[in-house]
Amino acid sequence: MGSLFDGLDVFGIDEVEHTNLFDEEVEEVVEEGPKVIEVSEEDLLYDRTVRCPVCNSIIEVRTVKQGAANQGSTQLNLRPIYKGVDMIKYDIVLCEICGYTALNRNFKKVSERQIKAIREKISVKYVGKKYPQVYDYSIALERYKLALYNDMIMGRTDINKAYLCLKASWVIENLIQEAEAPKEVIRYKEMYQNFTMNALKGFNKNYKETVFPVYGMNQSTYQYLLAALSYETNDLKATSFWIGKVLLSPVSSAKIKDKARDLKEQIEKDKDKE
Repeated sequence: MGSLFDGLDVFGIDEVEHTNLFDEEVEEVVEEGPKVIEVSEEDLLYDRTVRCPVCNSIIEVRTVKQGAANQGSTQLNLRPIYKGVDMIKYDIVLCEICGYTALNRNFKKVSERQIKAIREKISVKYVGKKYPQVYDYSIALERYKLALYNDMIMGRTDINKAYLCLKASWVIENLIQEAEAPKEVIRYKEMYQNFTMNALKGFNKNYKETVFPVYGMNQSTYQYLLAALSYETNDLKATSFWIGKVLLSPVSSAKIKDKARDLKEQIEKDKDKE
């Protein structure tokens, strides 16, 4: 197809500079702001390797990357609320070879007697399973239960078992929130009460023998936790007793006293609703 301007050479125009009759529309370039890169939970995790002290196997442990979880507020029962990824889901180390399971901080703290107990009562019948890259709260609860069973078999201290029950109750809180069927909600609420009552029993039993700090708690924080767990199990007399201990103590921090006052106010609000 010839040019629209063919033949203009008779006018001395032998080189046509433009061949398009109509200027093409140029799209206006709109400057965009910086792109927001969505980060998934999997992006905040990695696998680290540890040696199992029971079977000597090298295992991979799903771990939260440093700085990926920032603690925000703290609930009345001292549960930390994380931004980014909930570290509570990844605080259990499980050997998929022999079944030995424990809190991350306790995983390597195992005696020869305890190793023997695990091998004889857990490893011989343990059937391993593979977990997905990202844990949901159901998986987390399953792992806490297995850690608690290990602690019971090993004969770990009451406070270790109480702390596992406490953390398991924190996990169950999310399962209650996620549950849709009424029967499922009731089941998880009953489970929550069971773990909370056992946590309280263990912490109460261990109180007089405890050398502080323990699990990051000084004596005042421990007393406050006893108040909070007593409240969760509807023992208001014990709740008031432990709140008084915290508020009257000269060594209680302002922060933990504020938590005690918040709990006291919550009790008053509950009374007003009745």
